[in-house]
Amino acid sequence: MTSSKDTRAPTLGHLVRLHVLSPSELPSHPVLSSSQKHSSTDTSASPHLKTFITQALTEGATFIDKTIPQTFRPTNTKPSPPSEASVASSKRKISKGDILNGIKEGKPGFAKTWRDEVWFARRSVHVQGREMGRASWIEFVDGLLRNHSLNEADYTPNVFDAREIGNWEDELRGIEFEGYDEVRMFIYEMSHHIPFPLYNRTFPTLVISAIDSAKTGTSSFVLVQIPVDLTSVLTALYSTGKNRTELRKARQKKKVVLGQYVSVERCKVVDERGHEDDGKVVWDMATASDARGWLPMALQKLGVPGAVVKDVGCFMKWTAGKRARNGPQTTSDGAAS
Repeated sequence: MTSSKDTRAPTLGHLVRLHVLSPSELPSHPVLSSSQKHSSTDTSASPHLKTFITQALTEGATFIDKTIPQTFRPTNTKPSPPSEASVASSKRKISKGDILNGIKEGKPGFAKTWRDEVWFARRSVHVQGREMGRASWIEFVDGLLRNHSLNEADYTPNVFDAREIGNWEDELRGIEFEGYDEVRMFIYEMSHHIPFPLYNRTFPTLVISAIDSAKTGTSSFVLVQIPVDLTSVLTALYSTGKNRTELRKARQKKKVVLGQYVSVERCKVVDERGHEDDGKVVWDMATASDARGWLPMALQKLGVPGAVVKDVGCFMKWTAGKRARNGPQTTSDGAAS
């Protein structure tokens, strides 16, 4: 008798990709209005907000839960001090052909804009605690889910600016998502310092996040970041070159190269009793990027794995510093811990 278990690799989605989304491919927003106007002969329209977000979150969760375990190749396990948890890394090259196999339709010539992607992933399993090298579930949620981009700029040494270009807070008010809570979507320009003689890099990014505990049956959240084209968006700064005249700090005024970055991040509590305060936290992250400019892809591939591992330690160090500054943690029922 043959097994009924489905061993086929999961289908790759078309949103959570290194492929850059244009404003017309995003849900309607006032900040994007001048770039989202459709001609009288164009019957396409901006995607529906709820449908777009649900698809992106589903693609992200599927990538973490199925694509990585089934198709990525483990590479090594390394420490990331001061984190107590070691970091297990893996990688995979996803071909353009594999991606296009999952896309049913597109405008004429759309295939030319897609390309191969090299993904790097990591997993770390953390014992909860409030000592250096550990974090509580609440600290993971506050640090990685809420205010994700601003916090990332705080704990990542080479990020010198995280600039919000727009958010869908008003548009999302009153919309209910099956299985998801605290659903948010933002556009950010994330600017990274690159050593001389290279130009600094700015990554225009769509950030979508949600708590998905109702879907997973345990405390869990998922976050995806997708590259977007903001060169025609009037309120963008680095993407339009306005940073050189409208910003004040010397580093912010310098010329930048626009890069591309896609990522999926997932944290969940693993505890058979379902107690979020007792279980270990599994932190998964995967990314593909292209810094563009004169930085060869071969060199980029050498640097990304180490940076991905280092981020775990950076977050733990930042969390400990924040904990020391804020004092005892207060839970939702008002009790100190």
